This record gives sequence, structure tokens and C-alpha cells, in this order.
Amino acid sequence: MIGYGLPGNTLKAQKLLGTMGGVYKRKFKNGDTSGDTYQSEDIFEFVPVAPSAAYIKLHLEFYNGHECNVAGITEYKAVDAFVFQDPDGPNGNRCLLSIKLDGNTVSFNDPNGNCMKFCGARGGFGREDFDVSQRRKIRYISVIEKSADYINAMRDYAKRHEKSQTLK
Repeated sequence: MIGYGLPGNTLKAQKLLGTMGGVYKRKFKNGDTSGDTYQSEDIFEFVPVAPSAAYIKLHLEFYNGHECNVAGITEYKAVDAFVFQDPDGPNGNRCLLSIKLDGNTVSFNDPNGNCMKFCGARGGFGREDFDVSQRRKIRYISVIEKSADYINAMRDYAKRHEKSQTLK
């Protein structure tokens, strides 16, 4: 996928980190096949961690209790989006989840369909988005920084950058 591996403009990334950083939440009425209804909540955390990178944690809920859950480091790439690249996926099967600010909308794209492994049968990233007006300051940053997801993501990010430095 062209552009997904190439770094993006650092100045643009820094501006977007400031605009997008925070937590987005959306509550909505959901249901299941029995006809029951219940309250669901989608949550997207976007935490700047470097001049062109952010930690993300995305939890989306769908009909019948299906979910999508992904956490890791995104880096700003030449496709004008922050891109999560699954460190565990082999090159041919790697999840490339892009997160882009279009006007006032934070949108998600799974161009190769490989991010579906993070979702239940009725879930997906392609039709989900958040409005910037839903963004709030994260008041529990210390909880995030102590979480296993964050610690593992930062470790993987550091390893990737050690490798890229030794290749130069």
C-alpha cells in the first residue's frame, strides 16, 4: 500500500496531534437478535506520545454485543493520516488502520480489510467516526500510562525505532 510506510509531514502531524488529542465518547441505544435493547458506548482515546505519533485505544460496540478493540501506536504517514500498523501481522496480512481528520470528523479506514481480526462478526472500522465536538480532555492519563496496552505499545514502538535507527 503506497504511502503507508512513508513518513508524513512532521509539522502537520504536530498540529493534528494538538487538534485530535483527547478522548471521544458516544453513547447510543443498541440491540440484539432477541429484540432486547441496551446502552452501548464507543470510546476512542488519542494520546500524543512523540512529534508525529500517538497512542490509540479504540473500543466500538455493535449490534448483538459484537465489538472492535484495538490499541497501539499510530504514526503520521504520507497518506495524510495517522496509521496503526499491527506489529504482529505478517507483511501480507498486516492491519493498516488509518485515522484521519476530515474537517471536524475523525474517521477510520481499513484499506486492506486486515483489521477485522480485532472485531466481532458484526463489527468494522470503515463506517465509524467521531466528531471533534465529542473530544474531551483525558483526565485519567496516569491510568492509561500504567495500562498493559500502553506499556506494550510503547515497548513495540521503541523496538521499531531502534531497528530503523540501526538500518541507517
